[in-house]
Amino acid sequence: MTTSDGGRPKTAAMARTRSGARTGAEPDSETREVEITWSVLAALFQFRIATAEQLRRLTAPDAGIEKMRARLRRLRAEGLVLPQSGRARGWLLTEHGARIAGAFPELADIPAPRTPGDETAFKYTLWHQLDVVRTHLVFLADARRRGDFYAPFDFIPEITHRFAEGREGTVRPDGLLYYSRTGADGARVTNLAFVEVDRATMGGPRLAAKLNAYARYWATAPLPAGVRPGPIEAEDGGVPTFHRTA
Repeated sequence: MTTSDGGRPKTAAMARTRSGARTGAEPDSETREVEITWSVLAALFQFRIATAEQLRRLTAPDAGIEKMRARLRRLRAEGLVLPQSGRARGWLLTEHGARIAGAFPELADIPAPRTPGDETAFKYTLWHQLDVVRTHLVFLADARRRGDFYAPFDFIPEITHRFAEGREGTVRPDGLLYYSRTGADGARVTNLAFVEVDRATMGGPRLAAKLNAYARYWATAPLPAGVRPGPIEAEDGGVPTFHRTA
């Protein structure tokens, strides 16, 4: 489901350049390292878990993977991150790391992640969470190629949206993304989209119920000011996508 308006997201955590933004000067190497380290901690707070390669592509795409691995080893020595055991080698925050990242003002609206004390939860959700991050990275790479505005923190996982009372009156997409592009008239258009990552593990009736819930959300959720309902369209696979256009 997407909506279009002219504003910037109010809830997406935004990675900021702390030096150079005001003066236009390039930050020195030490300042740049602080910025990347901040972004790594923020990414693990927002996305819950990520591999070293995913973190490199999110926070330092122009640097080599060894630099990211060295950074993660240093953060592990400081007690801020831990690797998930197993073949995937995802990284996650410790309780100490989550407390530090949770104090970042940019993450004020992001729910705190699970910590390593809940090993079972991580074990059975690991692959899905990494697939969600991988999906976000596809959007990010395409936006960079197109010159659209979609930043590393413009994707927020697992935010519950309520449109009616009771459990059936909520939708909880795998991700909510904010994607801005320049329209044909030269104006910036911001698209808000729900993202579902289907790994073919959900039965047909449950999948249909989820799609019906999104349709109900579309029909009942209030529209932002200045936005009018748009068409419901079917993509190539016959699965409907829902658009609200300004």
